[in-house]
Amino acid sequence: GISMGGMGTWELGHRRPHLFAAIAPVASYHKAELREHIAQGLSKTPILTVVSRTDGLCAFEPERLLWQKLLKLGSQHLQVEVASTIDHNSMFEAAFCDDDTLYKWLLNFHLGDG
Repeated sequence: GISMGGMGTWELGHRRPHLFAAIAPVASYHKAELREHIAQGLSKTPILTVVSRTDGLCAFEPERLLWQKLLKLGSQHLQVEVASTIDHNSMFEAAFCDDDTLYKWLLNFHLGDG
């Protein structure tokens, strides 16, 4: 999911981790009050997140705090891809259209692998 869909990816993923082999929030954000719950619920789920340091809508720093929490809880499959100069409105094309990395990464995981 991207942007608000990225938030939905974090939230649905942590509430129903058994439904997903992996998740990929892009240009996303999360509610700070859910950070601990999200990290606990997803600490065993493979995650590829794509973010931009210059995203004016979804701030980088709060997401970094979530990644740190995931790592502290033992996340083994957290991959963070950081773009330096892509704005929020261009993240969809950068993540889903310009490159197939995200798709190839997702296809590495299957339900029941864990």
